[in-house]
Amino acid sequence: MSDPAVTHCDAVLPHAATLEAQLALLQSDDLRTARPACRAFCAAADEYLQLPTLLDPLLPSLLPPLFTLLSARLTSLPAAPAAPTARELLLARLPADALYTLSKVRRLKPFSRHFPHRVSHLHALSRHVARAAAAFPPDHYWTVHYVLLAWAAVAIQLPFPLRTILQPAALAGLLDPARDALHRSGPVAAVAAAFLARLAARRDAAAERADLLAAAVRTALEPADSPAMRIPALTLLAAIFKFAHRDDLRLHVAPVRDALAPLLRPHKTNTTEAHLFTKLGGRLALAVLPPRLAPWRYDRGRRGVVAGHVGVVEDGEAEEDDEIEEEAAETLETVVEILLSGLAHPDTVVRWSAAKGVGRVTSRLPLVYAQDVVNSVLDLYSHVGEARADASWHGGCLALAELARRGLLLPREPQFAQTFDVIGKAAAFDMRRGANSTGAHVRDAACYGVWAMARAYSREDLAPYAKQITNCMLPLALLDREVNCRRAAAAALQECVGRLSERLFEDGISLITLADYFSLGDRVAAYLRIAPQVASLAGGEHFDCILYHLTHKKLVHWDPAVRALASQGLAALLAVDNGNVIVQRVVPKLLQMAKERGDMVIRHGAVLGLAEVVRVVGAENLDQAGAEVRNVLVSFLVPDKKALAAFFEVINDCFFVCFPYCSTCLRGPKRSMAEQGIGCGLPVAI
Repeated sequence: MSDPAVTHCDAVLPHAATLEAQLALLQSDDLRTARPACRAFCAAADEYLQLPTLLDPLLPSLLPPLFTLLSARLTSLPAAPAAPTARELLLARLPADALYTLSKVRRLKPFSRHFPHRVSHLHALSRHVARAAAAFPPDHYWTVHYVLLAWAAVAIQLPFPLRTILQPAALAGLLDPARDALHRSGPVAAVAAAFLARLAARRDAAAERADLLAAAVRTALEPADSPAMRIPALTLLAAIFKFAHRDDLRLHVAPVRDALAPLLRPHKTNTTEAHLFTKLGGRLALAVLPPRLAPWRYDRGRRGVVAGHVGVVEDGEAEEDDEIEEEAAETLETVVEILLSGLAHPDTVVRWSAAKGVGRVTSRLPLVYAQDVVNSVLDLYSHVGEARADASWHGGCLALAELARRGLLLPREPQFAQTFDVIGKAAAFDMRRGANSTGAHVRDAACYGVWAMARAYSREDLAPYAKQITNCMLPLALLDREVNCRRAAAAALQECVGRLSERLFEDGISLITLADYFSLGDRVAAYLRIAPQVASLAGGEHFDCILYHLTHKKLVHWDPAVRALASQGLAALLAVDNGNVIVQRVVPKLLQMAKERGDMVIRHGAVLGLAEVVRVVGAENLDQAGAEVRNVLVSFLVPDKKALAAFFEVINDCFFVCFPYCSTCLRGPKRSMAEQGIGCGLPVAI
């Protein structure tokens, strides 16, 4: 099977020549040549959307001519109060369109590393930004504002005193248009916030920093009919507390916290605001905590696939200061409450941001406070049966993974064992909602937790939990309904086998060779071909967990297709059932499930399983169970036509596997049982 990434790589290589050719035409002053060239350039750049890193070798040759062209055309615009013509505006917009397309494809952060950033560029930008604000309408020429502000966000970071490289008037020419752009929606507001935050982060811009923080807090507190009025202010606050030095922010933490305290409740806001509040809360805490990682963190020693096997672990032995300043404690109390509530937010983006915030804040706390945070995260798993229990479980798995990745779960503490218990339960999480269910994101996050554990901890510390890891990840990799969960579990197993050695996971190399990314993409093959092969590895060590999951989870799954596939998988396991476990233990269990009066899903799965087992083994080889299987199925066929019709619709496919003919009114196999059985109104004679 060819790699799709390699195929796409070969497909986009010819577009490099197109980009260079259209770039030459784009520099023409004739609109009839430049405009089609810009469209062709943008279309060729869009071909790299699937693999944007392929653009990296081309950016050093593409960006300098585009920035030079944009700067030249902005310089050639007539000075105010004269108004530029429509042709001049359009010619200046074309290179901005090309630069924005490249930024969209490659993403702004890696793309901005190639921006020119000399002092002369900053001087020119102060003129260009002011001129663009006056001459270019923001609706139709917003790409010009976007590119100039993104460029200014890079140039303003020059390591020279601000007052020596920019006069007050030139600085105002940058500040005022950026403040105006902050209140627009779309990408322009985002780059405006990035520029203002980079300016506020300078150590020699204390006055500008104080003004920007105060203005952002006022805007956030103003009653607004639309959340779009508050989002730019929160974006700016979060960006300032990300980039600025903590010593410059300590005086502003308490005022910002107190002013925004009524709003810092993620559940009471929309998704974007909740995401920004969560990010801002975590950064407020980092601004008051010591700028060092906690000395009690788990230390695996030397890292690497091979060297990681011999690390010396000494966790929690370093001396530390258990005291936190009173002002910091008040901030931490508020922030931790925000982050923990964010872990149970209905939206994934908020839960993910809260999980990262929990990890970052906990890594700076003394041990006694960190243990309280871990216990609070584990309490999220007590939400069982609630309407939004999946959100709490998903957020809890993400938080535990982030804590484990940073070495904040100590093997000597009881929370370490509890983590594996809850991750094992999360790996099987599937909550019914009507005719469907939810829980795939929880199982995926559980795989991330196991993956993080394998990367962060040594073989000696994970040895007691190797069996537990295998029992929860292996059925998930082979039998889960969702392909992303199967592949995530396979990646977690691969990380465990590769980093923790095959001594913990017997026949681990063979296992991850059979159950790899591509082979698990086909669910039928995973059930019928790969699962029996894996069950036979390690002397049949994995047979029991696969059989248990098929019997207790998949045969009673809400999806009829999964129940049918699970019954076929159960029959496929008979080939590697050396202890005759299925016939002696599983068949009686399925008979009991089929006799229970209640959920039709359970009875349907049990009958399907019995049918497939009988088809392979034969009724005569089931001893006394063979007759009981026949009696159970006969007991379902009652004279009540309505009940008979309803049940026949459920068991039509599986019944004829074992009993293809009726002695009374059936003409042949594979006919609808509703037609064949109800025709006479009597129980089918077998």
